[in-house]
Amino acid sequence: MNQSIRRLLALATVSALMLTACTGGKNTGGGTTPPVTPTKTADTQELTLNLGSEPPKLDSVTTTDTVSFDVLNQVNEGLTRTVEGYKIEQGVAESWDISQDGLTYTFKLRKDAKWSDGKPVTSQDFKYAWLRAADPNTAAEYGFFTHYIKGAAEFNTLDLKAADFATKYADLKSKVAITTPDANTLTVTLVGPTPYFLGLMGFPTFLPQREDIVTKFNTKVGDKLEEKYAAEFDKMVYNGPFVISEWKHEDSLVITKNPQYWDAAKVKLEKVNFKMVKDVNTSVQMYETGALDRVALSGAFVDKYKSDPGFSTQPDLSTFWIVLNQTKNDAFKSINLRKAISLALDRKAFVDTVLKNGSLPATGAVPPTLNSGVEGKDFRSAAGVLLNPTPNKDEAKKAWDAAKVETGKSTITIKMLIDDGDLSKRIGEAIQAMLQDALPGLKVELDQVTFAIRLDRTKKKDYEMVFAGWGPDYNDSTTFLDLWKSDSSFNDPGWKKPEYDDLLKRAAAEPDVNKRLDLLVSAEKLLMTELPIIPVYHRTVARVSKPWVKGVYSLSIGPGLNLKTAYVEGKK
Repeated sequence: MNQSIRRLLALATVSALMLTACTGGKNTGGGTTPPVTPTKTADTQELTLNLGSEPPKLDSVTTTDTVSFDVLNQVNEGLTRTVEGYKIEQGVAESWDISQDGLTYTFKLRKDAKWSDGKPVTSQDFKYAWLRAADPNTAAEYGFFTHYIKGAAEFNTLDLKAADFATKYADLKSKVAITTPDANTLTVTLVGPTPYFLGLMGFPTFLPQREDIVTKFNTKVGDKLEEKYAAEFDKMVYNGPFVISEWKHEDSLVITKNPQYWDAAKVKLEKVNFKMVKDVNTSVQMYETGALDRVALSGAFVDKYKSDPGFSTQPDLSTFWIVLNQTKNDAFKSINLRKAISLALDRKAFVDTVLKNGSLPATGAVPPTLNSGVEGKDFRSAAGVLLNPTPNKDEAKKAWDAAKVETGKSTITIKMLIDDGDLSKRIGEAIQAMLQDALPGLKVELDQVTFAIRLDRTKKKDYEMVFAGWGPDYNDSTTFLDLWKSDSSFNDPGWKKPEYDDLLKRAAAEPDVNKRLDLLVSAEKLLMTELPIIPVYHRTVARVSKPWVKGVYSLSIGPGLNLKTAYVEGKK
């Protein structure tokens, strides 16, 4: 994710409730439909789905949002793929060996894996991409994901302004433990055992890239690097089931079957038309007229479609929260103000009346069912309820009065950054009303912008308060908890707590799974006491799809949309 993927979740629409957020939410279809071998081939193998937003960036090394992740998961492929039930299957790697100590992975690549221009996918393509992600010059937000690899953290955190940067750069880069004995063998040595490492091998940061293509389109003009790689569909190459054949920015994107893909014989779809419709009402109208084959639903449409055979709901293991930027608004340095905001929220009423899709009130930062590392126990059950689903207005008022003393202000105005879809507006207005009603003297102003601008401003910390979300990049609570470490590139509130950092550091080195879980539970409790982020809900996505849509996977961990097994059957 770390914000671990940024599964940077967009709130433009429920069709694109995407995390910034590997994540979270999937925006193009219903729940998982088990793949079935088609019994007829007469149907035109073409689907029209809704992305909801323009993909902000399709450079797999530097992107952080789920819209881009969902596209990349169709057109590129890593060493592994995640399928239904979060099982790991072979991707470009046909096999792998893990050393007895769990530190060294040796991947054997398929000799028939090719890029869309016919050139072979090699181990060097993976090494190049991974080193590019770790390179301090790239400044990839997911660069910390490479820290699992021995030597990568030292390379990635090298100070660009250091006097000896040039000398250390080459030396540290050479010590990153990625080797390519031959074109079809990739060996990587980790810092410590990482049980979920194979799952990460399908994550966008670890996708392969062609050095000749990246350097062709990312060129230096004077001292400035002009980054045009992957900015258009013809400025990148593909090694996945599909290729991008058309891209009309802010309007539509078309993918078509990749004949060079090693497993092309099993890919049934010939074409997928992605629309970028932000308004839920519009997307539902398009579904009703047949212009879209599947859509995600806002709460306003759940009752209408809940008896439809194509209706489904799916918890997507994402958490949406309010992020308080302590570096932009000094008022947020007041612990009592942060507590007052949290205590004033009616999380249950929010999910029941605003979302109405089965989402759950957030009782902590980590969503239910995520793995704890201890067999038979999920993390949320182990950590317990840390936030009340219903408000405590008396305690909120006490904290608010104390906050006014701490800040020396009788009134406080906060600007809340949100996405530009209609659902985002309703969410913003609901939070605005709850806070202003419970905390007299607090004024919340809404600042509504596009998904891409919201991501950019959040990254630059150009906001006071932002409503955002995060979905898991891998099946472990650290995909949420690592986000808030002092040195995390996703620490958007600018919160720093040495005690929190220490708990996570000790957990990372703790071999005993029960002791590790205790440390992580303590970390979340500290996070929910300090409240640099205020969780609001754990999302469930409601969707409806046409009866001819088959074999689509919508997963909740890592890149979630998988169309490799999708097909059309029975469309009249």
